[in-house]
Amino acid sequence: MAPARILSTHDSTVLEQIFDPESAPTPSPVTIDQGLQAFPNISHRALTSLRSSEILAIRAAEAGDIAKALAILSQSITSSPSYCSAYNNRAQVRRMAVAIAADDIANNDNLFATSPDTRREIAAAYADLSAAISLASPQTPTAPISPQTAKLLANAHTQRATILHTSSKHLAAGAPLPRELPEELAHLGSDVAAWEEAASRDFFWGGRYGNELAKAMAVHTNPYAKLCGSIVKEAMKKEIGEAY
Repeated sequence: MAPARILSTHDSTVLEQIFDPESAPTPSPVTIDQGLQAFPNISHRALTSLRSSEILAIRAAEAGDIAKALAILSQSITSSPSYCSAYNNRAQVRRMAVAIAADDIANNDNLFATSPDTRREIAAAYADLSAAISLASPQTPTAPISPQTAKLLANAHTQRATILHTSSKHLAAGAPLPRELPEELAHLGSDVAAWEEAASRDFFWGGRYGNELAKAMAVHTNPYAKLCGSIVKEAMKKEIGEAY
């Protein structure tokens, strides 16, 4: 019987971080500045009017009038193209529209859905979320942001991650690549691991900006952590087998 080997402190730390990714070092926390303007490039006067329009859009969506909600939000975007919140809300309304219309709930948030209309709506929602993230993201990861911006980024990244994660599962099940695939995702092709990695990255940012579910999903969906974990587990099985 081979003698059991004792792991060094360094090896133990590495193993802990592989099996529990949340224990690994993380970037500096987001700096929230209560005194900052709610959203970049939007004056307080303009924000008051835009928020009133958003409330009307949300009420219309909740009442089932999706077309009216989309029209109001689209008008807000046309009048104020840099207003990130309108893009985020329009994405949510588009996802609501799919959820209401879909015969199969599994197609919600699926860029590879069998219905062309569903694919187009989800692709449009993805584009809106990308626009919201681009407009709201700070110039540097450590730059301070307002509470409103942090909340928006948490929601937008988490929503976009959900679309990527759901789509990756359908791709893994053999769904073909659609024509409506957003241009920024074309490079992912049919590589399931690349889709999972993109989803995990968005979940990570969603969690970093404050969404606890996204933080948990970032760990759950991280393909590298899963790969490293499986490799180490297999090595440990062999090691234990040799020792005993």
